Amino acid sequence: MTKSQLIDEIYKLKQYTLSLSGIKYGVIFQQAADAIFVIDYNGKILEVNDRACQNLGYTTKELLKLNLADLDNSFINIKNKRKILQNKASGQLFTFISAHKRKDGSTFPVEVRIVQVKLNNKKLIIAFTHDITERILTERALRDSEDKFRVLLNSQNDAVFLHPLKSQGFTCFTEVNDVACERYGYTREEFTKLTAVNITKKEDVREHGKTDFRKKLHMQKHLIFETEHIKKSGESFPVEISSNIIQIKDKKYILAVVRDITERKKSEIALLESKEIYKRLAEASFEGVVITKEGKIVLNNNQILNIFGYTSKEFKAIQFKNLFHPDDLNMVNIKMKRNDSGPIEHRGIKKDGSIIHLETRANDIAMNGEVHRQIVIRDITERRKVEEELRLARFCLDQSQIGILQIGEDGEIHYANEYICKKLGYTHEELIKLRIMNIDPLVTEETWKNRKILAAKREFLNFETVYDKKDGGQFPVEIAVSNFEFENRLVSFSFIRDVSERKQLELQLRQSQKMEAVGQLAGGVAHDFNNMLTVINGYCDMILFREPPPELRAPLEQIQSAANRATRLTAQLLAFSRKQIIQPKVLNLNHLIVEQLNMLGRILGEDIKIKTSLDTDLKNIKADTSQVEQCILNIIINARDAMPFGGTLTIETTNIILEEDYAKMQTGTDQLEFIMMAIGDTGVGMDEATRLRIFEPFFTTKGRDRGTGLGLATVYGIVRQNNGFIQVSSEPQKGSLFKIYLPTIDQKLFNDDKPAPDELSFSGKETILLVEDNPAVREVTSSALAGFGYNILTAADGKEALQVFRKHKNKINLLLTDVIMPLMSGKELAEKLHKKDSTLKVLYFSGYTDNSIAHHGVLDEGMEFIQKPYSYIELVKKVKIVLNK
Repeated sequence: MTKSQLIDEIYKLKQYTLSLSGIKYGVIFQQAADAIFVIDYNGKILEVNDRACQNLGYTTKELLKLNLADLDNSFINIKNKRKILQNKASGQLFTFISAHKRKDGSTFPVEVRIVQVKLNNKKLIIAFTHDITERILTERALRDSEDKFRVLLNSQNDAVFLHPLKSQGFTCFTEVNDVACERYGYTREEFTKLTAVNITKKEDVREHGKTDFRKKLHMQKHLIFETEHIKKSGESFPVEISSNIIQIKDKKYILAVVRDITERKKSEIALLESKEIYKRLAEASFEGVVITKEGKIVLNNNQILNIFGYTSKEFKAIQFKNLFHPDDLNMVNIKMKRNDSGPIEHRGIKKDGSIIHLETRANDIAMNGEVHRQIVIRDITERRKVEEELRLARFCLDQSQIGILQIGEDGEIHYANEYICKKLGYTHEELIKLRIMNIDPLVTEETWKNRKILAAKREFLNFETVYDKKDGGQFPVEIAVSNFEFENRLVSFSFIRDVSERKQLELQLRQSQKMEAVGQLAGGVAHDFNNMLTVINGYCDMILFREPPPELRAPLEQIQSAANRATRLTAQLLAFSRKQIIQPKVLNLNHLIVEQLNMLGRILGEDIKIKTSLDTDLKNIKADTSQVEQCILNIIINARDAMPFGGTLTIETTNIILEEDYAKMQTGTDQLEFIMMAIGDTGVGMDEATRLRIFEPFFTTKGRDRGTGLGLATVYGIVRQNNGFIQVSSEPQKGSLFKIYLPTIDQKLFNDDKPAPDELSFSGKETILLVEDNPAVREVTSSALAGFGYNILTAADGKEALQVFRKHKNKINLLLTDVIMPLMSGKELAEKLHKKDSTLKVLYFSGYTDNSIAHHGVLDEGMEFIQKPYSYIELVKKVKIVLNK
């Protein structure tokens, strides 16, 4: 339904009812494709439809409490726009572009159409909003594609012409590149008044008309032909034209790339002339002929003089044996005495002393009744050079890390380089006895016949498949095939790349992305739980602190115990989603492992042996000690459960340097130096399907009452939070191996010998501004602090906090604020208040945090923070520490 039709329908509703309820329950109003708001002239939202709720993420009840200014930053200007509306008759549209803000804070562009109506004798405004995100993206992409097309056009070395395709007649050029203007002498404006006929030699225009150029182009999609073009000056020159049909905005065009082939034509003429000369030279003997008698030269032709560089007189004066390399002379004499006509390859020496390669044949002939020796010599220096180059090329192909196959017309393998032979497990001799169908399961007799069609079109073929190895295994490959006809035979070259590693990395990437998505969900759930647990813990602590009746103490302690277990559960969720606040320090992993060995023995039992191999030169890392200990413990507990009948647990540490591309893919950073901790077991192992899911929260292979499924999920989150990564290998009945990589740091070990803070008195009289958007959390926190004598001022968000601060300026000693709040974050609020009072102390709290005060959960330097859910005592203790700092 269009917007104009929608307006008509609303006016029909207006005719049979003048009440807001008529609009609310109208089918058209609730099922409209666009969001609809009914507002008064002050922006108060009186009614909305379901689409408005869906677009903005609010419920109807929530929206009816808001003003349009809460959703639309430009609403202030509507007060000016309503003057325009008041001058329009009722029902007339006023349209503008704006941006709406969702409940989660994100914004999106909208097209707004507002109309003034009168319902129940009251003037109201109906606003129709349409999400135009896709339209803006499409328009931007279109602009980008046009700019890229123009840059590509002008980057060509050849002239490029674009003109519309019509069934008859020639159309004027719509676009030409700079090269065309320079080469033909026309301006771009002049070209738009010309057609292909104006720049083509008349005889060629008639010839193209006979061959029905357009029909041929439609059939083949791509035509290459030669003709002659005429410049503005009247000068003609030969060109080669490559024409294609392309489509732009539902309209077909001919794209012609025109190459000046003047120099090529000259070369072709020169080549024809050289071929004629070569033909005449070939008619004369190109082999050197020498006739000797008892080692002396009797006769010779001119070619032998050319081969060795002597004059006729010089040649007859030398000993024939001096023409041969001394190291080859004995071999040549022995073979020549056999009196056979077989060629002998050896080295010769020219007059200037340079060495050449020769092919010599010798036989006895009768001259004047006497036996003479006829020796025919061919200079094969160039041939040997070509052969050496071919051998070098073959060597290079064999050393290539890309497989190469030359395949004949019937699919028989004619050549395979060493790389593909090793990959497939065949020798070269074995492989050339096979057909491509024997190693590529995608190739059949029928599909191979289609290669001839591709060869005729000179097309390349790219695809992925798997190759069958000699031993029955397979590996994935990416193949580029070039097909062409040579001497009426189909020849194919396949260039094969083993993509096993890439496939593995793609699998790891998909798994990582899935973990990130689950982590976002886990973090959000933990945030909500922590708010609720803060309320539960707070009230339990306060009641227990006030000495309740004995019959209430036990139930309260049970509530407190359950809340503490839930707190640990949410901490694991936060660790997995990397939203947990940590305080890393420099430490050595070997020290932690050694400290835990005694405890590990008690956890594992006597039937599991522990073997360690710890690098004595292991570099330091920067991490939260309790988190690293938790990682080790969680993996070892899983290893213990995988070895119910005993086994061996191995722990290894070592320094490692990763390849740059691999490290960047795993961590997204330039860090190359890592320490690697490997923990392996000899337990039951896992199949591939289980291995891929072990880091998902709540996934467990244990019984329902034996595990939460958060142990390894927590390990994954901790490792990622510390800019590391983890790899797992396992097979059923062959155990499992966990490898954790953590970046090293060039700093000395952290020495933490500070005295514990004084915990004797937490009471105070200072004024605290408490900012928390959750009412229950705000109430329990306020009550807890007030119970210790503090003067508490509260605010539900940053905007309200600024108003409270202005009212009590210079009286507030501490800002206690949640980190993540609507409208304004805790960090933004603190920065604004510090501008007004630089001495103001700040204590942040949150169920989890964003990057405003911490990055991947690592607290920014100088920030004071307490993690939800906090206990009654923890809160006042932290407040006291910050105030006394």
